[in-house]
Amino acid sequence: MNYYCCTCPAWRNQSAHPVSACTCKHLCSLLGDAYEESRLKLKNPNDPAVPTTTT
Repeated sequence: MNYYCCTCPAWRNQSAHPVSACTCKHLCSLLGDAYEESRLKLKNPNDPAVPTTTT
């Protein structure tokens, strides 16, 4: 397995995204928002639904 996963419903119900590009508040809390955003862009670069943070 080369992706992060969570047992919460929010992670499990993201069927529109590849498994490697799913996230939830638990992963964001564990890994950090900046890392999680970068990971999602890397795993699914053409998805317009990938959140972007503005500073």
